[in-house]
Amino acid sequence: MISIAPDWAMVIGLVVTVLFGFGVGCLVERVSKSLLPLSPPTDEAATEWAEFGTLRAGGFWIGLFERPIFFAAFWIQGGWPIAPSWLAYKLALYWQGANFLSFPSDPPSKEHLGYFVKKRRLGAHYAATLLVGTAANIVLAFVGVAVGKSIKL
Repeated sequence: MISIAPDWAMVIGLVVTVLFGFGVGCLVERVSKSLLPLSPPTDEAATEWAEFGTLRAGGFWIGLFERPIFFAAFWIQGGWPIAPSWLAYKLALYWQGANFLSFPSDPPSKEHLGYFVKKRRLGAHYAATLLVGTAANIVLAFVGVAVGKSIKL
């Protein structure tokens, strides 16, 4: 019969990481509300633009899986390549999928300036919430590891 003796300190650290992670959404929402409001670039686009406020990019689910990845990377001896690999993957994914922050090669005309400002605000919103969520997940993984490593059973 095969038996596996669980490392209870690790389990407790992982539970702390996961449970505290449920507060990350509140933090990201608070950051989102602290930014300038996302108003439509034109009056004609108001209905479509309103959808930006209701779209969700799966941040809850990404975070749910991301926190244990960071926890494992910080817990396991020699597991450090896991965290940079995940962050490089995430960078490539967001870099490929969102080019909101880029400046146009030529200065925008007066008619396009409003659109450019709205695009920059959307990009800043996107980047701020992404970075805060990822940073919070890393910090929580460190907290979970610290709690788990401090337990002597």
